[in-house]
Amino acid sequence: MMITTAWAVFTLSITLAVQYAKDSSWTTSWFTVKKKRRNCDRVNPLTKTTLENQGYLVQNVEQTIPGTRGIKRDLYGFIDFLAVCPYETLGVQATSLSNVSARKRKILGDKHEEARAWLSCQGRRLEIWGWGWDDKTNSWFLDAKEITWDDLQTKT
Repeated sequence: MMITTAWAVFTLSITLAVQYAKDSSWTTSWFTVKKKRRNCDRVNPLTKTTLENQGYLVQNVEQTIPGTRGIKRDLYGFIDFLAVCPYETLGVQATSLSNVSARKRKILGDKHEEARAWLSCQGRRLEIWGWGWDDKTNSWFLDAKEITWDDLQTKT
């Protein structure tokens, strides 16, 4: 009976240690588990800083839906950042470089009407910003793709 209880306590302590390790970056002498960073942890600050350096007033309009463990909702389903300056309002969908084509398909497909409504107002633009890592220079680089009214016209 005592061995069974000791084994149960040992098993429970290992289970709790592994669970704690999954929830945060934690190291012991016999295993290491690192918390995986989501791409938006890197892309969002890069996007905000770049837009501000270009002279825009910037707001992240992406919302986390409560009770969903981090599921995000974009403005109109495709805008992560609103960037405003005296002559234009720019809507930016920020993503990793590998997801640019998927975001473009989404905007031209499912969110076609919302994108048309956004671009129908004078002074508005819509861009998809894909961020990638360059191993040669050890720095981030930006590939910006603009969605134009003509892109949305070919969808009809």
